[in-house]
Formats: sequence, structure tokens, C-alpha cells
Amino acid sequence: MFRRSSASLVKFELKEQGSKTMVVLDHTSFSEGDFRHLNPGWKSRCWDPLQKFLAAGTNH
Repeated sequence: MFRRSSASLVKFELKEQGSKTMVVLDHTSFSEGDFRHLNPGWKSRCWDPLQKFLAAGTNH
């Protein structure tokens, strides 16, 4: 459950890595105790779907 008093900041940065691009995630300003709750969600709700989308190439 999201608590209104617990705002955080998420920044995505794209970095050139030769012929590839690295996506860097910087998630800050959340309570130390929230890490265990927030961390698994990034994989299941962001990274896995993004990987699937990018693997499909231009056939979206």
C-alpha cells in the first residue's frame, strides 16, 4: 500500500556502451525499511516487461 508521506524519486539514465545502450535506474528518497518491499517489484514490473519489449525489436 502506498503511503502519501513516502514519496521517492526514480531516475532512468541511458548510457552508451559501444554499440549497445545501458539503462541505469536510480531510485532514491525512500525509507530504508521499504527496500525489501520495493526491490522485487522493479524486476517483475519494469525490467522483465522492458526486456520482453526490447527483444521483440521493431515488430511491436
